[in-house]
Amino acid sequence: LFVLITIVLFLFSLDGFSERLLEYCVSALSILTGLFITVLVFVSEKNPNKESNNENISAKERTKKIQLYNYYKQFSFMIGRTTVLSVFCLIIIFFLIQIGTSYNPFEYIIAHQIDIESVFLFFKITINLVLRFLFIYWMIRIFYNTLFAVSSLTNIINLKKE
Repeated sequence: LFVLITIVLFLFSLDGFSERLLEYCVSALSILTGLFITVLVFVSEKNPNKESNNENISAKERTKKIQLYNYYKQFSFMIGRTTVLSVFCLIIIFFLIQIGTSYNPFEYIIAHQIDIESVFLFFKITINLVLRFLFIYWMIRIFYNTLFAVSSLTNIINLKKE
């Protein structure tokens, strides 16, 4: 599903990304990365220990404790994964800015003779297209992972209220 959405968005953005869009993405991803690293630090301090078994608690309390531990683990994993993807997207944006993003492969005419310049242009366009595809795919994954982490956090809050 994510690859299909990425292909559709990729085909709509064959002309490339504007510098302004990339600057907004850098700002948003930087803020998101800092926020998620802070959240990871706080969650690791609050994470309940699964090993602390009290013999005097009921089966319902034990189940609730295990669920809470699993939700914390799930939340931490999704936040960590999203942070790593955000850093990878920042690196891709850096490379996209360096090589340029306005390469439409359908605008170039096939050369009758192959020289070093046409080979260099081919590799530059190929790298650009792969980076743009990865950027779109990882941004969709970041959005999905963020929603998934928020739902895990909601489950943690609901369990703690009970």
